[in-house]
Amino acid sequence: PSATLSWAMLLLAKSPSVQDTLRSEIAREIGDRPPAPEDFDRLVSLSAFVEETFRIFPAIPLLSRIAATPDELGEIRIAPGQRVLISVIGIHMDRRFFPNPMEVVLSRASNIPAWSEAASHTIPFGMGQRMCGGPRLSRPAILAAPCTLLQKARIGPEAPGPTQFDWTRVLHLKGCCARC
Repeated sequence: PSATLSWAMLLLAKSPSVQDTLRSEIAREIGDRPPAPEDFDRLVSLSAFVEETFRIFPAIPLLSRIAATPDELGEIRIAPGQRVLISVIGIHMDRRFFPNPMEVVLSRASNIPAWSEAASHTIPFGMGQRMCGGPRLSRPAILAAPCTLLQKARIGPEAPGPTQFDWTRVLHLKGCCARC
């Protein structure tokens, strides 16, 4: 969850209006007391923000599977034993489903009917039998941290200029690490 929390802080720094929306919701729903797990169901905008964070910065940017049986994907034939690569980040940045894909849009996730169509185009933790157990384990921490921070602080400002990224084994800010 630490990488996701770092990306969440970057997104908050880039969007003061999202911070204001989340801060208002947190103040209305729980005030200044520490958040409890039962509070998170009422923090709809905070949950939407976390979903957007997972979409923009998925924990698993690329999935690799080996076909067990013959299959077809459109006009592409897939043979048993063939490796199939799925670009999670490519799916999540598809402008047909996510206009302005790098922008946090809370209504994408908080408006459930609209999100259900978009959600079918997100797989930040994979899917099926090999889906990562992270969502169940990390979601409470990923909700609690920004909730607690936003009760006490304003995140920002972001460094001037556009944010640039590098893909190596993982996604990181461009120029952040000499070893990468």
